[in-house]
Amino acid sequence: MSVVVKAGDTVKAGSVLAKISSASEVNTLSRISSLENRKPSLQSRQEIAIARLRSSIRSAKEKLEKAAQNYTVKLDLYNKSFASEAELKNAEREKSVAESSLDKLNQILQSTDNRYQEEFRNIRKSIRELRSNLAAGQTKRLITSPVNGIVVELRSTPKRLDKSSYSIMLRLFDASTVQDR
Repeated sequence: MSVVVKAGDTVKAGSVLAKISSASEVNTLSRISSLENRKPSLQSRQEIAIARLRSSIRSAKEKLEKAAQNYTVKLDLYNKSFASEAELKNAEREKSVAESSLDKLNQILQSTDNRYQEEFRNIRKSIRELRSNLAAGQTKRLITSPVNGIVVELRSTPKRLDKSSYSIMLRLFDASTVQDR
């Protein structure tokens, strides 16, 4: 339970004095907090994974450039009869493997980024749903003032020794009972 007024506050009839939190609301708030806390860790893991993949892609591009240059040289040498057909085919195969490797790494990068973005969307969606459910349930557990008045006294005492349950006592001064003379 959370009290939203203090002694001395002026309240109108219907004003919220306190909100009662059920165990399920506390659990929902805990789940929201847990999901919120996952985001930085997920962001960090995403950044690390993407950085590693980009590094691998840079290396793969360098290998492809070298393989392409080697193929161009071998083709020129083959055309001048200074390299064998086997050497040319080997250079062509190396270039093809390098292209394939680069393509695969780019696909993995895209897939990894998509997977993390989907996780972020799921976390945001879950948080929205939990907050919506929480808001819908809270409107049913409000203690409101029956009169226009002033909060004269506010006491909160533990009902149990473990202090997990409290008894709240509010005393209101009903301003409508004051008469002018």
